[in-house]
Amino acid sequence: MINPSNQPTNQPTNQPTNQPTNQPTNI
Repeated sequence: MINPSNQPTNQPTNQPTNQPTNQPTNI
Protein backbone atom coordinates (compact mmCIF):
# COMPACT_ATOMS: atom_id res chain seq x y z
CA MET A 1 0.00 0.00 0.00
CA ILE A 2 1.83 3.04 -1.25
CA ASN A 3 0.09 6.38 -0.80
CA PRO A 4 2.23 9.05 -2.45
CA SER A 5 -0.58 11.50 -1.76
CA ASN A 6 -0.76 10.68 1.93
CA GLN A 7 2.97 10.56 2.57
CA PRO A 8 4.09 11.35 6.12
CA THR A 9 6.59 14.20 6.01
CA ASN A 10 7.68 13.47 9.55
CA GLN A 11 11.19 12.35 8.66
CA PRO A 12 13.56 12.54 11.62
CA THR A 13 16.79 14.10 10.38
CA ASN A 14 19.68 12.14 11.81
CA GLN A 15 21.79 15.19 12.55
CA PRO A 16 23.49 15.19 15.94
CA THR A 17 23.51 18.88 16.78
CA ASN A 18 24.41 18.07 20.35
CA GLN A 19 28.08 17.52 19.62
CA PRO A 20 30.32 18.13 22.62
CA THR A 21 33.15 20.41 21.57
CA ASN A 22 36.43 18.74 22.35
CA GLN A 23 38.06 21.68 24.09
CA PRO A 24 41.27 20.89 25.93
CA THR A 25 40.86 22.31 29.42
CA ASN A 26 43.86 24.37 30.36
CA ILE A 27 44.73 22.88 33.73
